[in-house]
Amino acid sequence: MLPTGIDGIPLHPLVVHLVVVLVPAAAFTVLVSVIWPAARERLGWITPGLASSAAISVPIAESSGESLIEEVQVSAQTATHAELAEGLLPWVAGLALWSVALYVWGLRVRGGTGIAGIPRRLVAVVLITGAIVFSAGSTVQVVRIGESGARSVWTDAAAVRFAGNEVIR
Repeated sequence: MLPTGIDGIPLHPLVVHLVVVLVPAAAFTVLVSVIWPAARERLGWITPGLASSAAISVPIAESSGESLIEEVQVSAQTATHAELAEGLLPWVAGLALWSVALYVWGLRVRGGTGIAGIPRRLVAVVLITGAIVFSAGSTVQVVRIGESGARSVWTDAAAVRFAGNEVIR
């Protein structure tokens, strides 16, 4: 169980920044690795490590969001935000798995072996296609979730000013 906050600040707005940074960074490294073999070799295990870290950060952000939603009044925008967030993990998990496949393929190509009976060009096309789909899908979903979260917070609070811990209307 995660703590609900740190020094009075809800944990969720702090944790989501991991997702906001890690997912696009992982998507970028996957795309670079699949398109540029020299970069794939230099990045090595960093690409699957970054994508796996992104995949791990998603359930942490979801859990902190579920804790926060128990403490705040739920608006239609907050419900939309939560619904969109539920769709992120499959994209990021796919990106992480794809990054591992790409890494393993890079090791096999460097070692001079391929996959028996499957032309290298076909494998490359499949890897490129999957990398584009998972990178784009996960990044677009993060943007949609972030935008809906910001809307749910700031639209409802547009007329509210904060002074220390006191809310002034």
